[in-house]
Order: sequence, then structure tokens, then C-alpha cells
Amino acid sequence: MIPAPIAEWLEAQSALAVLLWLLALSSVAFGVVGFVVKVLPFFQRVSHFFDDWFGEDARDGQPARPGVMVRLQTIETTQTAQTTKLDAVHHEVFPNSGKSLRDRTDQTSHVVRAMARELGMDPDDLEDTTPTKEKR
Repeated sequence: MIPAPIAEWLEAQSALAVLLWLLALSSVAFGVVGFVVKVLPFFQRVSHFFDDWFGEDARDGQPARPGVMVRLQTIETTQTAQTTKLDAVHHEVFPNSGKSLRDRTDQTSHVVRAMARELGMDPDDLEDTTPTKEKR
């Protein structure tokens, strides 16, 4: 059953007018659907961006994903720890206060050269026993 006001309106219209109204309504409907289909991927990408930026809580079967700021903080913390370790290595491989590995190696080299001179040897003639890529 068609409601009375709609039935009266349909009786007052010609078949061509009703057909044009249906065509116009279907065009609008297809236009809206087409617009949504074209715009939906963009909004999905925006949604994914915000999920990545702010992070996501843990869900069933999925671990929590930290956001960008938490990840940057983790990177900075890791970098600080690595800088501390690198400073320790730097201290050992360059001459400095006399306590580093490099200083001890240089001292040992000087002692060996002095001993070679005492034994009447030329310190420059000492055999180089430093391992190289070919000897390994």
C-alpha cells in the first residue's frame, strides 16, 4: 500500500515526470556511492596514519603497537646507551691518560724496542707478527 499523499502526487504526475524523478534519484544515489568509493581509501589511509602515530592497544591475538613518540623515545634511549659504550671503546683505542689499551700497547712497544737495543739488535728489524687478513 502506498501512503495517500504519495499516491495523490503520483496520480498528478505524468509517466514521463515520474520516470525523470526516478532517474534523478538514482543518479544522485550512484553519485553518492561513487563518491564514497573514491574517498573511502583516502580516509582509510588517514586512519592508518593516526593509528601509527598514536599507537594501538593490544587486542585479541595482537600485541600493542607503540606510537611514534614512544618509538622515538626508545631510539633516543638506545642511542644514549650506545654512545656510552662507544665512548668507552674510544677511550681504549686512542692515546690519552696512560690507562687505555692503546697507551699500554705503546708502552710495551717502547719496552720491546729498548730491550732490542740492549741486545744489540736494530728495533726496525724486528719481525712484524701483527696478524693480517692473509695470515688468518
